[in-house]
Amino acid sequence: MPLPTIRQLQYLQAVSETLNFSLAADQCFVTQSTLSSGIKELENMIGAQVVERTKRKVMLTDIGKEVLRKGNQIIELAQEIEYVAKERDTPLSGPVRLGVIPTIAPFLLPQLLPDLQTEYPQAKFSIQEDLSANLIQKLQTGRLDILLIALPYESAGTKTFVLCDDSFVLAEPISEKNIDTPLSVSDITRDDRPLLLLEDGHCLRDHALSACRLDVASDEFRASSLHTLVALVAQGSGVTLLPEIALNQNSSGNLTKFSGLHLRRFKDPQPIRHIGLCWRQSSSRDSDFTLLATYMKEWMKKHRMQ
Repeated sequence: MPLPTIRQLQYLQAVSETLNFSLAADQCFVTQSTLSSGIKELENMIGAQVVERTKRKVMLTDIGKEVLRKGNQIIELAQEIEYVAKERDTPLSGPVRLGVIPTIAPFLLPQLLPDLQTEYPQAKFSIQEDLSANLIQKLQTGRLDILLIALPYESAGTKTFVLCDDSFVLAEPISEKNIDTPLSVSDITRDDRPLLLLEDGHCLRDHALSACRLDVASDEFRASSLHTLVALVAQGSGVTLLPEIALNQNSSGNLTKFSGLHLRRFKDPQPIRHIGLCWRQSSSRDSDFTLLATYMKEWMKKHRMQ
């Protein structure tokens, strides 16, 4: 009896991610007809429908979801076969699929990636930016190799490596009342100005509230990006909590470029989140990722991100 091919399983994986045959085909670098034929051959091979498709929507059947779950494991093992031979000769070589959250990516990657590529020229880094929950899910199903996220974050079966601490800073509009003395965390709750935060799903929101021991009402304004928050603060709509990495003067994405913004730091102990790497405990590339983590930690110290 013929067995499903890895390519067919990759087609199914792409369809599950995009829920669109055209986008899935682009992701797999094949024509839509090739991808459709591959999915149909897979269905004929196992004798069951794996994808339900109409003119308006595409979704996996229950059997399709189970095939995908097993298929993800097969794809991951097949990829690790490729890594085994390369790792014997050259550390950190081959594809490295890195997931990064939006509150880190624009402030760190433009500086870090060129140096990483110089240090490890045999590595082929590909980047996916997404929310922590989505990245963890992709990591656990083998669609990503390693994550650059904010910690702590609950994720079963993973190994974490803290790279640096990232302090929170209060951003407020410039006014005659601005002072530069350090804040106490309790000062935030005594402030009658609206506290503007990212929307649910962004771990920065949870880390900021936890670090500052805040319990914010459910009806405060919520934004989808730090740039939106900063623009609103600058025009006087309220105050917000920013991670220090977003204020790094050497970063092309730093938020201090906004005019009309006054920043205040907190007294020690400062409220912080941790920036770190996360990968599967079962990964055969543990030594590679530990090497990468060690390099990145030293790089951040050198660039005063500590």
